[in-house]
Amino acid sequence: MQREAKKLQVESRRLGEASEAKLKPHERFALALTFIQIGIAFAAITVLTQKRWLLWGSVASAAIGIIAAISAVLLL
Repeated sequence: MQREAKKLQVESRRLGEASEAKLKPHERFALALTFIQIGIAFAAITVLTQKRWLLWGSVASAAIGIIAAISAVLLL
């Protein structure tokens, strides 16, 4: 009985680690999408306010989003 329980516990741990590994790229893609959306919002505000510093915030946010997306693809 205890032997079966240990065997199931080891299998459960192995499957849990595999699940975590498959979830990582999804989390990175979600992060990338969030930063790209923030960049788009900054760009829209830049057009309305004509503030130059918001343009650089938009570019920086979009760049972080692109980097996060590339890192997610590399994790696949």
